[in-house]
This record gives sequence, C-alpha cells and structure tokens, in this order.
Amino acid sequence: MTRSLGLVLLVVAAIVLFTLRSAPDDPVPTVDPTETLAAAAAADLPIVESDPPPDWRVTSARFEGDPPQRYAIGFLTPGEEFAGYGVTTDVDGLVEEFVRDADRGGNVTVAGRSWDVYAGPDRLAWVTELPDESGWLVVTGSDPALLTQLAESLSQV
Repeated sequence: MTRSLGLVLLVVAAIVLFTLRSAPDDPVPTVDPTETLAAAAAADLPIVESDPPPDWRVTSARFEGDPPQRYAIGFLTPGEEFAGYGVTTDVDGLVEEFVRDADRGGNVTVAGRSWDVYAGPDRLAWVTELPDESGWLVVTGSDPALLTQLAESLSQV
C-alpha cells in the first residue's frame, strides 16, 4: 500500500511540475495589427497608424465590417496598463464600447488636435474628428499620461 501511495504521489508531482513549467510567462499574447489595418483600408475606413514607445506591446487588434464600421488597436505598457485607439464613423458607439457610463468633461489639446474628454468609472476616452472629416479617432486608457503618449504617436496615413 505504501508503494502504491508513493507511486500515485510521484505521478501527481510529475503532473504538477509539467504544468508549472509549461505555463506561459506572459498570458497576454502580442498580436500583429497588419491584417486589421488592411481590412479597414479595404472597407475605405481612414487608416491611423501608431508609433508608440518600443516597450508597448500590441495585444489586441480587431475590425468590425458591419455598419458602423470600426477598428481598434490595444496596447499593454510595461506597467501592465492598457491604452488603445480606434477609428470609426460612429463615435458614440465606440466611446460607449471603450468607456462604459462615460460623461463628457471638457477638452484637451494634444499633438495639435483638440480632443473631447469622456470619463467613466475606470477609463478615459479622448475623441477628435480626423482632419479630412472621414471619421473619428478615439484614444482610451486609464491614465491621461498614457493617452497623451498614444495620441502623440498617431498619424493618419
């Protein structure tokens, strides 16, 4: 009986060790936004590209082709904070998606653009119309400093 118990414990220990070693160090995968931006371009949405700090990782990229069309790119910073941006023809829908229960609260000027500020319980969104009036650009995150960095890294192609 002692041998059987020892054998069972050995198998359990091996499973635990295997599970611990195969667990990823970072559960949030990095993604390539190229396909998302290509799909948005094919749908004639304005393309805005980012050049964020090199230690920011793209962790989400999605395109929604059904009206209202939109795409969004999300980043994870080294401090484990989220920042992202989206382009849409339906600004109200994207703001609500990014910031639940948002209240409009003034303006900021960043990167030569005036942005409308929306604040929710745990996230902010800044909204500006694209210069050619082809859509709306929304940046979102929990820290105004991150939104500033992101907004300064964006350019319409």
